[in-house]
Amino acid sequence: MDDWTHTEAVATALTVADSAVELLERQIQPGNRIALLEHAFLRELFSEMKSALVDREAVLARALGYPHSINSNTA
Repeated sequence: MDDWTHTEAVATALTVADSAVELLERQIQPGNRIALLEHAFLRELFSEMKSALVDREAVLARALGYPHSINSNTA
């Protein structure tokens, strides 16, 4: 798998995971502190993963000769 295909695969996986977290948000019962903490942890984790992906994609785009991101989902 080349770097660009890998980047697209990771972006797709993060999109699916983000949707799962949004679904979890709708399932949390008011006052369920454990679920709220788990949700906060997952949100932070996915935020960090997305940031790393955007950074990696930008480096890859520059290496391929593009002046900026060519993936509109991570620009």
